[in-house]
Amino acid sequence: AAVDKVPNGSETATADDKPAERSSTSSASGGKFRSGWSSTPKVPKQQNFLPVVQPKESDLQRKRREAKEEAARLAAKEEEEEAKLKEEARLKAEKEAEEEAARKKEEVGRLERERIAREEEAFEARRLQREKEAEEATAAKQAELDRLDAEAAAKRAELEQLEQERVEHSRALAAAAAASAAASAAAQQNTAAKNGDDLQNAEEGVAVTAVEQERIEETETKESWWELNKCKCSSLLLLLLLIGAAIGLAVGLSKDDDDESTKPSAAAAGGGGGGPNSEGVRPPTESFVPIVERTCEFRKTTTINVDSISNGVNNRMYGGISDFEGNAAAVMSCNEYGIGALWAMSRSTRGAWKATPFQTAEEDHFGWDIAVGNGVIVAGVPAYQGETVYHPTNPSFNWWDGKGAAIVLGKDSSSGEWEQVDVLMPEDVDRHAAFGISVDVSASGRYIAAGAWHDRNSRGSVYIYSNNNNSGWTQLQKLTPSYYKSQSPSFHGNYGHTVAINDDMLAVKAPFDLDRVGGDRGVVYLYKRGSNGLFEETQRLSAPEGDGEQTETYHSPQIALLNGFVLVSTTELRKVYVFQLMSSGKYEKTAELTPSDSNYGSTFGVKIGGQGNNVLVADRGDDSSYLFTYENRVWKEKAKFDEGYHASISGNSIVVHSPLAFRQNGNNYGGPVSFYDLDCEVL
Repeated sequence: AAVDKVPNGSETATADDKPAERSSTSSASGGKFRSGWSSTPKVPKQQNFLPVVQPKESDLQRKRREAKEEAARLAAKEEEEEAKLKEEARLKAEKEAEEEAARKKEEVGRLERERIAREEEAFEARRLQREKEAEEATAAKQAELDRLDAEAAAKRAELEQLEQERVEHSRALAAAAAASAAASAAAQQNTAAKNGDDLQNAEEGVAVTAVEQERIEETETKESWWELNKCKCSSLLLLLLLIGAAIGLAVGLSKDDDDESTKPSAAAAGGGGGGPNSEGVRPPTESFVPIVERTCEFRKTTTINVDSISNGVNNRMYGGISDFEGNAAAVMSCNEYGIGALWAMSRSTRGAWKATPFQTAEEDHFGWDIAVGNGVIVAGVPAYQGETVYHPTNPSFNWWDGKGAAIVLGKDSSSGEWEQVDVLMPEDVDRHAAFGISVDVSASGRYIAAGAWHDRNSRGSVYIYSNNNNSGWTQLQKLTPSYYKSQSPSFHGNYGHTVAINDDMLAVKAPFDLDRVGGDRGVVYLYKRGSNGLFEETQRLSAPEGDGEQTETYHSPQIALLNGFVLVSTTELRKVYVFQLMSSGKYEKTAELTPSDSNYGSTFGVKIGGQGNNVLVADRGDDSSYLFTYENRVWKEKAKFDEGYHASISGNSIVVHSPLAFRQNGNNYGGPVSFYDLDCEVL
């Protein structure tokens, strides 16, 4: 399983993707015979022949030979002219295609600007409508207050009139009492003959009359005061209620304006936020659908050309993949038969990139998946020791499959060059396991995970390797799915299709495994490293895959582990599921990422990767990548990268290459690799 390290004359590169155009054949048994490659015609071995002594040539033979040579020369000249015409036609077609692409891009930009303008106009119209409604409501409330004030004034006038009548009535009663007293006194004087008892009784009667008059006046005064104050209190209470309602309406309108300002718009401002606590738990995501807020741009920083000595079969590359981490990157390019080359790259302290090429001449799918982490590069070789496999009931269907291996590269301590340091190939893996179909290495460089999705009759397995204290890579454990149906020989879940690992967590995708509740196809197993150093299963996430046809074809990384998030893509349904770590310690789906401008042929989600709060999602059908960022408890679509979908992100930088641009140049084969930096208003 050794890989030839070949001389090169280039420096720098990065890329991402694999042979995605492969035809694949699926069996009726649910995934037992799935792969991403087709049957491979063999290249015939060259034969060596001994020289033979030729007889002397006659004049006739000479003339015939010369005629043949002349005819061959003319034919070659015609072929050359025809090739020249074809090349001119190809260049013209490419130019027209570029112009058409530029026109479409400008049209898309125009439509996007028009959409943003419409959103802004609609937002402004809604704001003005709310202001108008608020003014009308305030005017209505003011009119109601004026009406109530008028009614209160009328009531006060009526009470004042009643009070005046009461005073006049009291005065009349007092006058009547005085007249009665005078009459009584006169009667007493005229009847002096009456005894003292009669006089005393008359005086007591006058006194009683006076006391009764005082009681009547006091009662009427109390009743009048209560009626007057009762009306005043009622008016005051009603006024206070109306003032409170007006204040509440104003606060509500202000809140609506604040809420509206957080909706999607071209000028929506971000701010960092939504960060995890010490346990990785973030505040709950507020929006299930991402907000389109494209405030980031991509600025190219450098382009380098990588190349290697041609092995004679790698001059028609079309597939590829890349990975990028810090000061190390790797890109791979391969042809339709899985014969490819890999460039391991490192960046010097001065910022210059240097590439070391590795390649094979076998149809082993070298570099089908690659991963970079802390000075370690691992490349999957899933068709190592491969052979043609025929369908058991339909021999017309066949594919290329192998036991598989994984190549580990490291940097030489003295020269700084990349070199092969280990070959991972478990002893207990099946003959057609496709070990290395997916690989990943933790950011610390301590752990490697490798999937074997056809192992155990396509039920699948994942192998974990550790490199403690740089003492060499040793197998730590072999993982298999826990669901009881996945243990059945007749069930083919393809566990290990995609793997993602860090020092404490592992995620494994089984695209044809069944969800226990809904019965949908597509499950992701989560593992956490325990105190014994082993990874133990903690949860199964349901990530529906659709019918799974594209899942069989594309094997790029489709899981990203971010702090507090697990992101899983499905190319068939063109979305990315976002699972968030909750305070309960479990992950729950809180969002789904979808592109804002995908077309019918979109394969959004064919590859994802990310760091921190950023994730880059590739769309092969559109040959582009989308940048999503978690800000202020909301996922936002921050940018669209139109320079290709073979891209990987590390921090605020992106590396991209196009295998279609790789060409044969003399004895060398290679092409350009470009690096970009993100320039964002908020990142």
